[in-house]
Amino acid sequence: MINEVKIAGCKALGRAVLMDALVGLDKKRHKKIDYQTRAEIVVWFNSDVDDWLFAFVPLCKWLGLSVTAVRRELRRRGKL
Repeated sequence: MINEVKIAGCKALGRAVLMDALVGLDKKRHKKIDYQTRAEIVVWFNSDVDDWLFAFVPLCKWLGLSVTAVRRELRRRGKL
């Protein structure tokens, strides 16, 4: 039971990291994000780094999301 709670908490944290990055891409809604920070977020989404948990690729895998599908949708919406 405790392990299930820990895993749920970790996944919630992962979702929060992803959601924060998505908000950062939406510069019209989130005007406090400066251009440099937004550029760093774009680099994060486009990076194939997989050697730390909160890199985009492993985070997507952990959350059961397709890296390709997320990137494709962000490009379709003009976010990347």
